[in-house]
Amino acid sequence: IIQFEEQKKCFSSDLVRMIIEGTITRKGLNFLKIYRKSDKGAEFVPIYQSETAIYEGSLAKWKMLKISAANLMRDNISLPLKIEFYEYQSSGAHIKLGEHIFTFGEVVDCSHMWNGTFGSILFRKVELVKRPSFMEYLLGGVNIGLSIAVDFTGSNLDPRDTGSLHSVLTPTNQYTTAMESVGNILQEYDTDKNIPLLGYGALLPSFPDASHCFALNGNIFAPEVYTVQGALECYRRNLLKFNLSGPTYFSSVIKYVADIADYYVRCNLLYDYFV
Repeated sequence: IIQFEEQKKCFSSDLVRMIIEGTITRKGLNFLKIYRKSDKGAEFVPIYQSETAIYEGSLAKWKMLKISAANLMRDNISLPLKIEFYEYQSSGAHIKLGEHIFTFGEVVDCSHMWNGTFGSILFRKVELVKRPSFMEYLLGGVNIGLSIAVDFTGSNLDPRDTGSLHSVLTPTNQYTTAMESVGNILQEYDTDKNIPLLGYGALLPSFPDASHCFALNGNIFAPEVYTVQGALECYRRNLLKFNLSGPTYFSSVIKYVADIADYYVRCNLLYDYFV
């Protein structure tokens, strides 16, 4: 029985999108900054800086702002936010035109207009976009495919060395610990638990150059092992067959798994997501 609990604040995975427009008396290379009030005091923390505005006649328009709701307002629509407007200067000494304190709750209905000494600003479009969390994807039936790749480059040191990350002198090493602690969690969301087990950075028997993508079971066309326990057994069984080498190139491993994902997508097969 798998039991899980997702720790989630109200807006933790949601996205805020805003379009801000205005009429500015000092028409130039104008940009804006947005801050939110700090969790620890009265100061404001910078969280966004825009590009310079594009003008349509006298109307300044800034590119749509996209920012995570958690970063913008935590889980509090009444959290004070501050917007500052500047005129760009190539020297870096930008001229501050004005500022305004507001909350997300005040602008979400898109009717919030602010008239300052330098012009007027309107929050033209404000929306909170729901983004499903990882747990919601799982509950919705998403199928996940787990892959494991092991680093066999020389920086790990020889497995017979006490300081090696691949040490065979102890019951566990850094790699078996990582496979168990991470893999045992992820495999519970793997649909069939057949896990491609790959390696990179090793000299293989009968090959003069380092391989940057190989199967630990010796069959690159069928590199899967069953469950993380099977991966651990395969790793331990074959570890001393490989001579650690280098350099550290793992792009071939990434491409190998990406090609598997592409095949499943094109054929509309089992998996929806690959890790």
